[in-house]
Amino acid sequence: MFKLFLDKSLAHDGRVVLTDFGLSKIIGATIHTVTMRMGGTPNYMAPEQALTDTAGLHTDIYSLGVVLFELLTGQLPFKGVTAYATIEKHVRESPPRLSNLRPDLPRVVARGLDRVLFKAMAKDPADRFQTVDEFEEALNAAFEGRPIPHVSMRPRLSPVTRRRITSGV
Repeated sequence: MFKLFLDKSLAHDGRVVLTDFGLSKIIGATIHTVTMRMGGTPNYMAPEQALTDTAGLHTDIYSLGVVLFELLTGQLPFKGVTAYATIEKHVRESPPRLSNLRPDLPRVVARGLDRVLFKAMAKDPADRFQTVDEFEEALNAAFEGRPIPHVSMRPRLSPVTRRRITSGV
């Protein structure tokens, strides 16, 4: 989990600063039930975090992808009527295409951002950016309308994803 801060100090220009990767817990948004305990915020929760309560760099990259989607569109990619319904959408659905929600963006930029967001919010952690630096490089390329590094032209299905699709899980 990470925290976002708006830096308004004299030394900075109002940039959003990400801090505390993997360390923070939002107590007010933690879900507790009789049969399971899940730490995190459903609107930003990675699929594996919802399924296994596993958190780390890959869950942070997923959550950052959700934050980026929200910043670019003004809406969350997945919203259910309950916390469980929202989590279920994170586990099973693809995010909407930014290019459909932001027709004001140049087509090449919107398509590049679609590819970056789909990779950041991939269901399988192995399919996501492996480092925040890779994410940053791809995002900069998308905004500049350049070819996107670290994102293949054809989506690669990992063995885990293939098994989920073929088994219906």
